[in-house]
Amino acid sequence: MVQAGRDNRSFDSWQEQVFKDQNRQMSLDYLPQQHLPKWGRWVETPQLLAIFLPACQLQVNLVAPFDLISTRFKVGEGIAAFNSDQLKDYRAEPGGFDVIPKHSTYRSIEAMRGPSIVLAFKQPLRDSWIAHQLDHPLDLKPGQIRPTARGLAIAHATQALLTENSGDAFHLEALANLALGHVVNLHSRSNRSLRKLPDYLTPEKLNTVLSYIQDHLGDQLCLEQLASTIGLSTHYFAHAFKATTGIPPFQYLLRCRVAYAQSLLINTDLSLVKIAYDSGFGSQSHMTAVFSRILQITPLNYRQTIANKVYPIPLQFVEFSKFLAFAKRRISYNICMT
Repeated sequence: MVQAGRDNRSFDSWQEQVFKDQNRQMSLDYLPQQHLPKWGRWVETPQLLAIFLPACQLQVNLVAPFDLISTRFKVGEGIAAFNSDQLKDYRAEPGGFDVIPKHSTYRSIEAMRGPSIVLAFKQPLRDSWIAHQLDHPLDLKPGQIRPTARGLAIAHATQALLTENSGDAFHLEALANLALGHVVNLHSRSNRSLRKLPDYLTPEKLNTVLSYIQDHLGDQLCLEQLASTIGLSTHYFAHAFKATTGIPPFQYLLRCRVAYAQSLLINTDLSLVKIAYDSGFGSQSHMTAVFSRILQITPLNYRQTIANKVYPIPLQFVEFSKFLAFAKRRISYNICMT
């Protein structure tokens, strides 16, 4: 049931809510709240909560219920206190991050000139990342980290995903893992204990992952599922998959889904809605957005273009066997260069 003051929708394994309340003020005169205020647009997966806030006057007073990482897309200024009673001058710049560890306090009065994104890491995602990255508990420090080109790239990729309606839980959690790794590397007492990332996946492990993707295209896949098939953390897996194949795992998954949708458009009379769900997209609109971005044509126009013509199944992405052979050659090259 849709509650007053918000719009809801869901696809794949993410739930979305848009809260229309424009009053984004929490009193600083009372004890901090122990829950996140329902402001802006929320996108929630089983592992993560992402909050997209437009430009506004913001006043916050809370105890973080999760590890929180936030970033701005235009300069924001005001006063803030990270786990402290003393408010100090505050300035947030694009490419930088604010870090608010779980159970720490955060108070601020800020004029946000542009949108911002807050990532809230739920316990399963946090624990999985720590188990594979560190030899001891994660020890985040409250405060700010400096703007960097990498931080800005991660922020813009997350913003595009949330605003272009062309992503899914798999993609969002992958970006969140990159953001967490970036923050830990620059702003944590644990950064010297980070384990070295693997350079590549072995052919056997790559074969296992690709086979799993092919066999479960219609399922609600997440990064953790793929990583668990070969016993790696999501962060390790995402790095190793891209190092081995040249593309991130979520991009490979999307292209496989588009390729399967192409084959169904050509070889069946199924409706676009049915094709979307059979291909693993949560809705027809989601499939149309991804299909159009990759192939520069909508699924409907694609079907009309090939009507009454004979084509082989045009897998837009490289066939599984050819892709695996390419990856093996890449692995052999990496071994020779080490």
